[in-house]
Amino acid sequence: MSYQSQSGRIERVFQAESEIRSFLVAIYTGQDEDGDVAWDAFTGLSIDRVSGLKPSQLLSDEELSYYTDIFARRGLAAPLIYYRTREINYRDEIHGLEHPNISVPVLFIQTLQDQALHPHLLRRE
Repeated sequence: MSYQSQSGRIERVFQAESEIRSFLVAIYTGQDEDGDVAWDAFTGLSIDRVSGLKPSQLLSDEELSYYTDIFARRGLAAPLIYYRTREINYRDEIHGLEHPNISVPVLFIQTLQDQALHPHLLRRE
């Protein structure tokens, strides 16, 4: 979804409250009748498959309604701006990697089924 978010297409396609609700259902792994999803961490969002998805159990109806209401007020542009600034932030921060080790205590909780962050990506080489 990164490229789609950088292009601005997502916020142009999903503007009405019902469209934003469908978008949220899709990115929170809503499924169609066959159990297929419309969003994948590597291929992005299949915009033509978003409508008619059943919500997943990742969000309750109350949470989905709340987020839909919040995003319907001002649209999706602001929440997706992160993706537009990724390259700028990367260029700005790459110079800080001269000392890539973090020397402060941290708590890291790893997810085991994250599509984009596989455990092998965390191994030290």
